[in-house]
Amino acid sequence: MEPTSKPKAILPRLWSRLPVLLRAAIVALFILNLGQVPPGLFLLLALRFSPALPWFLVGTAIWLVIFWQYLGGRWWPASTTAVRRRDLRGTPLPLRVWLWSLLAGGLGMVCVLSGALLTGLVADLPDEALKAPFDLAGFPWWTQAAVFLSIAVVAGVVEEAAFRGYMLSRVERRHGWVVGIASVAFLFYAAPLAAFCSAR
Repeated sequence: MEPTSKPKAILPRLWSRLPVLLRAAIVALFILNLGQVPPGLFLLLALRFSPALPWFLVGTAIWLVIFWQYLGGRWWPASTTAVRRRDLRGTPLPLRVWLWSLLAGGLGMVCVLSGALLTGLVADLPDEALKAPFDLAGFPWWTQAAVFLSIAVVAGVVEEAAFRGYMLSRVERRHGWVVGIASVAFLFYAAPLAAFCSAR
């Protein structure tokens, strides 16, 4: 019995020896990809076979509910329920916190869009930098609206769970809020940048 139990314990031991920052980043990237792949497949299939019928919104909504519920502690295995609920941190917020967060997020978007506008005015950007990643011009307006709605909701739910949920929870418990927020901000910036560069 003992020889067969030792190999099973190797992976947990190796995992526990990794630095918390690295473990948290791996978990966050895994959750990010896990959450984004099914909605992406729904979107591609719908645009390919039924562009006038944005059924992918229904599939995406069902997937996100299952995704959020599971990461929040629902279903099997029961032994990880408390850990998943703790790391997701998906608890309701007071109205005051919501209002302040919406104000902060709105001001952040104003800054980002202003910076993008100023960059376009003062820098000589190549035409490729101004092109959209995909062209929706040939699709009905309701399909275009559904695509942008799906992308926005998926990004919000999945990125919150991956970065500001599971990753921040684990790093903050070990290294504190400053290191937690800084590491999440870095990975949140680096992951899409790496994906964009690899696609180019």
